[in-house]
Amino acid sequence: MAHRLRSRNARNVVVQQPRSAEQMLETLHGILYEDVGAGVHHVAAAEKTWSESDMTKRIVRYIVKAASASDLLNLPWQEAVTKFVQSAMGSFSASCQEKPWFYDLELSDVFGRASCELLTSNKTRPRPDLDSVMELAEMEYQSYLDQILHNKAMWISVEQSFVDAKVRQKVFTALQKSYQVALDMAIQDTRPMGELPKLEGFMKKWMEDALTRSWNAVNNESERLLTERNSASLFRKLMAPFGPDHPFSCVPGVLTQSIGRPPPNWAFIGQQVQSIFMSWQSQKSGGSSKKRRKTEGSGGEAIAEAAPLSPIERTAASRRRRNRREPADLGDEDEDVGAVFSAEEEELPAASEAEEPDAEEPLPDNGLLAKEEPPEDADDEQGHPQCTSQEDCDAEEPLPDNGLLAKEEPPEDADDEQGHPQCTSQEDCLGSPSDGLIRHILKGNRGDCYCNTCWEDFRQQNATLEGQPEVV
Repeated sequence: MAHRLRSRNARNVVVQQPRSAEQMLETLHGILYEDVGAGVHHVAAAEKTWSESDMTKRIVRYIVKAASASDLLNLPWQEAVTKFVQSAMGSFSASCQEKPWFYDLELSDVFGRASCELLTSNKTRPRPDLDSVMELAEMEYQSYLDQILHNKAMWISVEQSFVDAKVRQKVFTALQKSYQVALDMAIQDTRPMGELPKLEGFMKKWMEDALTRSWNAVNNESERLLTERNSASLFRKLMAPFGPDHPFSCVPGVLTQSIGRPPPNWAFIGQQVQSIFMSWQSQKSGGSSKKRRKTEGSGGEAIAEAAPLSPIERTAASRRRRNRREPADLGDEDEDVGAVFSAEEEELPAASEAEEPDAEEPLPDNGLLAKEEPPEDADDEQGHPQCTSQEDCDAEEPLPDNGLLAKEEPPEDADDEQGHPQCTSQEDCLGSPSDGLIRHILKGNRGDCYCNTCWEDFRQQNATLEGQPEVV
């Protein structure tokens, strides 16, 4: 579809002079129904709830709504395209990213062509050429998809390594906040070095920052909830979060172009986790002695008096000479990690759950008390005979109106009042006009508004969504 669409457009043609927003939206609507419909047709078989027509209508609606923002008319074209794609993808992903077809539906050219049409109503100068618009729209679309997939991969890895829901959220947040900082540091390091040392520097920074944030977030329960075992398990899973046969990894590809993706049993992970926990233990032991905090040891730094959980001291990672291997060898990395990455000598069992305390020896009646049988005539004496709960009815006597008050019928115009008028879900809104509004926040940018009910429904499907209350 990509090459066909681009071949229909003349190359290096300047986007035409501005026209009205109404004309632009009318044309865009028709273009989207054709292009989105063609893409949906190839994935519709995977959808079990919506019809092919419903899928097309929903996706078109998300894109048209994003294109309707009035501020896009006066933004420089690069900002307008970026904001348009991010807004449309925010609505689309919030509603559909858990669908089995989400990552198979190709919309790169849809957003490219839609962006070109959008700019026909943009009033700024200079006017861009179509190639530049298409390239920027495709880059923003792919970047958004990558971010969604990256967040999903991190969340899956956290879920498989920790049991407690609150701990999962805190560890996930720590991974998110520390990832870009570590990547920026690795990219900005201009010292001459191979890919492996640069990758190890990134991983060291990411692991230290993420685990330190997690340790501080869970407070007094850190030692029980965050262990060497589940920490190592987490970062092993991040190497191949969707399994060894799936090419995706949370390790940035820019750091592994020649050496390929690290295997889950990469020895560096276990070594680094052990080093981090040893550093914490050292700081904790040193923090108990005020005299020791004020005195530097031979060759060591003084431990900060006010911060027993201060940032972890950097430790020099061992460097070995390794030959490079081709990225195509990734399929065999679990059995033979090649000459680049050292494998664990004896890999720890995968920690799919947080470590639990040893179970106490059960007492004869510990949790095994016999369930008391109801008297034979209990069914005749308890509950209302017309209550739908039947044997579960709690009514003591079958009074005529006990629990059977008539259900109040909604007013005739109830259908007109359902849904929040400002919720982006529109006719699919699950809330009511009395609901508050939540503004979707993506990469620090303000996205669409949803009512509280719809937002909670989206959050149940995707816990990584971020939002903030909207003041009406």
